[in-house]
Amino acid sequence: MGETPLDLISVEDIGEVARTVLLNKAAYLDKTLSLCGDKLTIREIAAELSRALTPLYIKDKPVLAQRNMS
Repeated sequence: MGETPLDLISVEDIGEVARTVLLNKAAYLDKTLSLCGDKLTIREIAAELSRALTPLYIKDKPVLAQRNMS
């Protein structure tokens, strides 16, 4: 999972877009918007969190698929 980029977006960005849409309803009627901020991998997110939360260290942990034996 550490290598898969994820689409991220801040709540501030969503709020700003929502405000713009609501204040200009006619312009956005019957339109579809796609919002995306940064694309980061789990490893990159862990590195950013580790920098921001020092002395805590956060790392990516492999996800293992398990078969249900029951």
